[in-house]
Amino acid sequence: ANLDLSEEYSNNYNLSLEINELNNDYGSWKTGTNLFIRDVEDAIILMTVNNGSQYHNVSSVDSKGFQVSGTWTSVEDFLSIEANYTTFDLINTADKGLFAQFKNERIPNRPHTFFNTKVGLKWTSIFSGYDELRLKWNYRFVDRFDLFWDSHKSAQSKIVIPVQESHGVAAIYTKDIYSYTVSLAAEIQNVTNEKLYDHYGVQRPGRAFSLKTVVEF
Repeated sequence: ANLDLSEEYSNNYNLSLEINELNNDYGSWKTGTNLFIRDVEDAIILMTVNNGSQYHNVSSVDSKGFQVSGTWTSVEDFLSIEANYTTFDLINTADKGLFAQFKNERIPNRPHTFFNTKVGLKWTSIFSGYDELRLKWNYRFVDRFDLFWDSHKSAQSKIVIPVQESHGVAAIYTKDIYSYTVSLAAEIQNVTNEKLYDHYGVQRPGRAFSLKTVVEF
């Protein structure tokens, strides 16, 4: 907690282009891109302080980046592929305050480049005319990022959150029984049991298996 925090204000600018429902003999396509600028005053940011963390105001922060995404679905929805890529620079532009000494440096402890993709397969009428089986695979990439300000790095404090890659797989079987819809889903997250971290270098859980049943009335 920090009782000295001020309100955060921002001017946000976006330029987007989307193409939806582009259909041809090879399936259905959808794509989009977004360019964005964030001009923030008194940005509220969680900073690492000694052995803990505390929210502080950074008097001026600029963020510029872009996002691009796309989806393709084959004829009859048998195969679908989705992908999304985002990258941005979150730069300290403060001329006053505690963080003016770090002007023009990237805000630490923030991932800045992401990529994820999903691939799905679908079969219908497996055992009867009212059931469906879906198989899904997803991949997530987060580029490395620094834990501290660039100018405060040293041989001892040059701590980085390394590149993170994770895979997940799932199988979902759905069947209509009279007026009900019953589904059974099995999922494995972080299949390869990689070391994954949150924004603050805290390790997240490893491989996890889940089983879920849903009945819709």
